Amino acid sequence: MNAASEKKGTAWLFIPWATSKQVALKGALAGQLVNPPRTSTWQDDTWTKYASQPEFNNFVDSFKKIQDHAALAFTPRVGFGEAMNAWAVAMQKMVNGDDVETTLRALAEEIRTGL
Repeated sequence: MNAASEKKGTAWLFIPWATSKQVALKGALAGQLVNPPRTSTWQDDTWTKYASQPEFNNFVDSFKKIQDHAALAFTPRVGFGEAMNAWAVAMQKMVNGDDVETTLRALAEEIRTGL
């Protein structure tokens, strides 16, 4: 939630609702939530039956087979590590109140210079 929010109470009520088991399952079953992140959704028989339809090309079976072996991996590229570190620093600056546009422009220039 944004620290500048004028309706923090409402936001705090919205966040748990929007990330709840019920909303995740409903969104997944309606085709509005791709790759549902909740374990409870993947354990729900209604969801796995829905997602196992032929038009989804073995989606559930494929997911279950690879989930223990999947990892986020980036293609090695010169300057990638430096760019990601600069991005992380810029994100922290913006979270802590620095001007977003100014920070992103400086970040873009730093990354361009580094390439």
